[in-house]
Amino acid sequence: MELRLPKDPAYERICSGHTPTGSASYWLGRDHLLLVETSFVTEQCRRFELRDLELVVVQPTSTRLVAGSVLACAFVVLLSLAAIASFRAASSNASDAAIWAVLAGIPTVVLGAALAWVVLPGRFCRVRIRTGVQTLAAPGISRLPKATRFVARLRAALAPTVDAAPAAPLAPQPAAGNASTDPAP
Repeated sequence: MELRLPKDPAYERICSGHTPTGSASYWLGRDHLLLVETSFVTEQCRRFELRDLELVVVQPTSTRLVAGSVLACAFVVLLSLAAIASFRAASSNASDAAIWAVLAGIPTVVLGAALAWVVLPGRFCRVRIRTGVQTLAAPGISRLPKATRFVARLRAALAPTVDAAPAAPLAPQPAAGNASTDPAP
């Protein structure tokens, strides 16, 4: 069961994903980002004001390469065992060879599905959201394509606030060699 915010036009879901203990979704409000983490029986909300966001870091990792290599090697070994057992079962009517073909075939299919899950959706990454007070590892965003869409949507939401913010007036700088900037009476 997925919990969703009410159909409030003030909120737009910009990203969601699964965590080891549940799910996380990111909602964009008029002036804030809302992170809703749902576990089996609890729901936790965190609110980040857009003006307080300092940095969103997306760091690609090598998890896909390592996990993909290990799974690919195991897949090839099990596929070879399943093929050898199938050929033995076809060449002789031994029921033992057929059983071995099935026993090697099932893990091969499972490993093939795991390999597809690791390789196809894109590269793994870590995402961190930094404010002036905290740095949070963003739960539920672990793939580079999803992180890229998340950052692009945040950037689009922040663009009007950055463009509309008036530039802070610069304080007059004392001229070189002058001890005071006050005009003489």
